[in-house]
Amino acid sequence: MGNAPVLKVAINVPLSRLFDYLPPASGHYPPPGSRVLVPFGRQRQVGVVLAHASDSDLPQGKMRRVLEVLDDTPLLREEDLWLIGFTSDYYHHPVGEVAAAAVPALLRQGRPLNPLLRHVAATDAARSFDIESLAKKAPRQAELLEMLLDAGGNGIDVESLAEQLPAWRRSFRALAGKALVTEFEIRADDPEPASRRDAVAGPVLNRDQQAAVQAVRSAAGPGPWAPGLEDALRTALERAAVGC
Repeated sequence: MGNAPVLKVAINVPLSRLFDYLPPASGHYPPPGSRVLVPFGRQRQVGVVLAHASDSDLPQGKMRRVLEVLDDTPLLREEDLWLIGFTSDYYHHPVGEVAAAAVPALLRQGRPLNPLLRHVAATDAARSFDIESLAKKAPRQAELLEMLLDAGGNGIDVESLAEQLPAWRRSFRALAGKALVTEFEIRADDPEPASRRDAVAGPVLNRDQQAAVQAVRSAAGPGPWAPGLEDALRTALERAAVGC
């Protein structure tokens, strides 16, 4: 690992700096935007890798290693990382706290983005099983088996099943002994990225509305309005409101 990059990690502490870590002893290098579990003082903290660097102000012997990479793919996009850096610089706020605010609470705690869920499903043998005869002898078993057959291949997750049939476990054990049901883990589906969603065209702007939009776009970067620009924009918006 002599050529391993230095990971610049944002940690949720009130310090205006990134912290340098070495990659984990094995496995892939976490790309920017990934969460990592790192040693921090006597504790462990969840941080976000914001960048890679070729060297550090710290000697390599004093740098600590990432303990665990929490994401298979980056959680945050390049645009998100840019916004975190900009927000920290513009508002003079600790970058680790800004990065933490960009991530939902459970993910800040190190929870997986797509957790493993326990599912229960009917086996192939259950499709030809005589449920009517089972219902006469063990109605609760028959109810569970019929519910799982109706659910299809991935069955029902155990939390949902517990809401519908609180005492399902006893029936499940009996059905499992007949090789009619099975329990397994599957990973929750990835949420659909915004980039995959179909874009919806906005409303057609009239002349004054277009002038207002152009005034905003012509502003020299983010920040306070240039002298006179606010008045021009207000006038354009007032005309647009009248013309609507």
